[in-house]
Amino acid sequence: MKDGENNNNNNNNNNNDRVTYYNGYGSLDELDEETLLKNSKFPIKPDELIALTKRFLSDCFFAPEPHLKCAPILSEDFEYWSFVVGPINKKTYLDYVRVLRLPEAFPDYKTNSWGYRVDPLELNRVWINTRWTGTHTKTLMGKIKPTYKYLEFPPATVSLTFTEEGLVSKYTTFVSDRSVGNTHGYAGIFGVFRALGENVPFPDVVENYLRKGKDTHKRKGPGLYFKIRAWFWQRKVTKRANRRSKNNKEDK
Repeated sequence: MKDGENNNNNNNNNNNDRVTYYNGYGSLDELDEETLLKNSKFPIKPDELIALTKRFLSDCFFAPEPHLKCAPILSEDFEYWSFVVGPINKKTYLDYVRVLRLPEAFPDYKTNSWGYRVDPLELNRVWINTRWTGTHTKTLMGKIKPTYKYLEFPPATVSLTFTEEGLVSKYTTFVSDRSVGNTHGYAGIFGVFRALGENVPFPDVVENYLRKGKDTHKRKGPGLYFKIRAWFWQRKVTKRANRRSKNNKEDK
């Protein structure tokens, strides 16, 4: 081995194998996560935050009456954000959880979660990844009969932000790769219906809502027009899905 190669190896060892930019200038600005988490001033430690995150997922998705189990976990100023909707307040989110109840309609429903970690810069926030799957073999939302179709959501990046009292003040979920799964890139209720064979609801209304305001972080929740269109769309989807379910059953 040449002397130059020895020197390079020594330099790499001294730098803890940190990668540098082209031609050796600068670095990738890698954070020292271990030190940042260790020095956190947030009263709830990382391990406890991750445990609270798992409790949220369990109570708000898999409990027999998720809206009742979920309510005490959410702060009064709670907000839910996703690509299509948000911000949604606590009351609206609990109504959504109460109606959807995916594990009941998809008994083999799995969140397929991994990568639980605390944000080293926002020390009261936990990030995870999910790839939800399930088969529609039971009644959905109390209305839509089984279609026996398989649901595969695209990979999603999820975050929970906590108050010092251990309550969830913000819940976000955004699709990470729209090319994966059978929901055409959608998650949430839109993704469910897309997997069942329905088109995206009133795309003109959705797109208008997404573009509303120059700063999307300041946009308000869905207005009356959006909710009315959503109600009619859901009613039409229910009828179509039940008709297909009946036809499939008769064919068998």
